[in-house]
Amino acid sequence: MASNFTFERSARQQCCRLPPGLVPARRPLNASLDFIMGKCVVLHSATSYSEAHRPVLEGLLAEGIDLFCAVGVDSDGWEDAMDRLCVELDTNGKLPGAFCNTTNHPDESLADVVEFARQWNELKGEQPDVRILEI
Repeated sequence: MASNFTFERSARQQCCRLPPGLVPARRPLNASLDFIMGKCVVLHSATSYSEAHRPVLEGLLAEGIDLFCAVGVDSDGWEDAMDRLCVELDTNGKLPGAFCNTTNHPDESLADVVEFARQWNELKGEQPDVRILEI
């Protein structure tokens, strides 16, 4: 099966790039996103959040990420969507205890947000584990 995205890995971070306008197909949670999971996810958006992106956010929550940082287009909308989804999935019982810390960075560079996430891990005494998801 041909892949519609590229995946890069380095010693410092991993990155998944989806082409503009492409949204992953709805799949069961955990089925397609296992390779991008980490304690901290930096979502670098080139498009505004829409309900079509919901499966991506659900997958991140199902993996138990600790920190979700949004940077780029509509970063505040992405953060709000993640916050609402946490409450909804916990309340309706689909993912009890759904929670992650969220931030949005409308006027910061991707590099600055990645560094913020790395410092988040370090301040918690954890090895830096930052993943970048580009949509």
